[in-house]
Amino acid sequence: RVDAGLITFDVEPRQAVPPRGTLGHLEVFDALLGGLSPRGETDLGAVLEASAARIRRRSLVILISDLLGDAEAILKVVKAFKARKHEVLVLQVLDPAERDFPYEGPVVFESLEERSELYCDATGLASLYREEFARRLRLYEATFHRCDISYAAFYTDRPWDEALGQLLGGRAP
Repeated sequence: RVDAGLITFDVEPRQAVPPRGTLGHLEVFDALLGGLSPRGETDLGAVLEASAARIRRRSLVILISDLLGDAEAILKVVKAFKARKHEVLVLQVLDPAERDFPYEGPVVFESLEERSELYCDATGLASLYREEFARRLRLYEATFHRCDISYAAFYTDRPWDEALGQLLGGRAP
């Protein structure tokens, strides 16, 4: 029997569904996730640290996130899960625009989390942005690989089952 639980969060853990091993439990997950909408700021590193205290026995931890927060804090806590003998899978969900930065000329970027605006010349930033984005992906890939953590990047313009297959295909039997 496999038990599964769920924790939703923003700057702190919000809703928690304790682990259960029934098929009907998936309906609880579906209802909870279906009722969520993005709001406010997110602090993934702090949330993972708070969530770690809730997981008392050895578990499979699946993190689904854009991982666009503080990379050092995120990696520290994910590595701590692994050090506590949890099996960890990370699925990074990204919009292709976050990778490609398809903007040109004067642009106003509006933060969905902080309700702030950033005015910039996208043409001048494009190559630096793409370099930093690629560097961050390499950091995650290398660190997760070194720590034996299954990782896959999923872009929302691709079929979800490809990324899921890639993520699950990296797990040891």
